Amino acid sequence: MTSLDKLYEIEKDFGVIGLTLTKDFSPYFCTPVNAFVFAQLGQDGIHFCIVRSEKGIENSPVYVVSPTEPEHYIELVGRNLIDFLNLVITCKDATALEYISYASEDKFNKYIEEIKGQLLENPDFNIAVEDVLCTLKTVFMLQEINNVYSHVKDTKENSIYHANLTFSKEYQDLIT
Repeated sequence: MTSLDKLYEIEKDFGVIGLTLTKDFSPYFCTPVNAFVFAQLGQDGIHFCIVRSEKGIENSPVYVVSPTEPEHYIELVGRNLIDFLNLVITCKDATALEYISYASEDKFNKYIEEIKGQLLENPDFNIAVEDVLCTLKTVFMLQEINNVYSHVKDTKENSIYHANLTFSKEYQDLIT
């Protein structure tokens, strides 16, 4: 059983951490044609996908696709699904992993503080978030990442984490 299969088997409301799991997602013009969309944010068409590499699904990178951000249509956000989930549990909200693509480190860190502040202001919501995060930590043996911004930046800069992306003609015509 793959990590993705395990994720789909968890019966929790991932919406509290900004994720809606999906198996049947209609791709956007900027979604790589060789990608498998596994989750979405539920706003602006933003979604997360795994682009299978020659290393197999467990070692394939995770990208965020943002159809409304022309400068950042597709950005690498995780070395693999487990790395992505480590980032999500650290940020406590998947929306941060879309924001990281175009935010400075200071703005990103302020955003994370805002997320944590909102959780403190709403104890019931915080309990729901922590329940989902705890389940993810337990099922996947996840660990928080010390500096999310640096980690994602290092991931983007290291070509071993990149996949060969294939795009539709519509997308290729748009960017050329």
